[in-house]
Amino acid sequence: MRMTDSLASKSALFMNDAVHGLDPRNGNTASTHPTRAIQPVPGPANRATHSTGARREAHAARAPRGAAGPLTAIGDSYSSGEGAGPYMGDGDYLPCHRSLKTYGAVPGGSDTNIYACSGAIMYDTWLSGHKTGQPHPAQTDQMKIHGEAPGVGLLTIGGNDIGFANVVTKCLMGRCDEPTDQKCILEDARAQQAMTAVSYRHILDAMNTPEFIHARVGQLAPLVVSPYPKLLPTQPNG
Repeated sequence: MRMTDSLASKSALFMNDAVHGLDPRNGNTASTHPTRAIQPVPGPANRATHSTGARREAHAARAPRGAAGPLTAIGDSYSSGEGAGPYMGDGDYLPCHRSLKTYGAVPGGSDTNIYACSGAIMYDTWLSGHKTGQPHPAQTDQMKIHGEAPGVGLLTIGGNDIGFANVVTKCLMGRCDEPTDQKCILEDARAQQAMTAVSYRHILDAMNTPEFIHARVGQLAPLVVSPYPKLLPTQPNG
């Protein structure tokens, strides 16, 4: 099993061509690391019980500096908590596998919201009724339905759009460092760049509606785009 440094780094680059916090205040499109995490919401998303005053103070101390609302998780399984369990929600939302043990929730506790859904593609984040046929509204629509203004958005998206599971399976079961393999993977990633930018903009706009800006007393909420972890070695391991 081998995966070259070139393939790993280039795939990450094209899947996350804007890997910094998208902040409408300064037009920045580069990536930062989230410092507060995600909590389920009632209805379309999932929500946990509210914290006590003491817990709120502890969570606030760890919140992103200047944040005017809870951190909100959007995107795919890396943000929903796939594999972490136990999962929250019911009905159409249970397959989203939203877990309080998702990596973003570790520092944030129970004051944040999860709209991310396992298996989501870019259209799932902002366009309802798209080709994958998920039965619930788009994640940005869920955010509006819930009505709580996000302070910071945390997003992982794009892996399912380029067939991430198939790529990993091929690397685990055989080889994925042949020139033809690399070319196909990178071409798929490049083909998603335009839609990636469109999706970022739709999500950022949904986070900064006039109503949400008013609720934050004029503050604008940034969108943090997190890169995917490297799951495979970049050097031969036998």
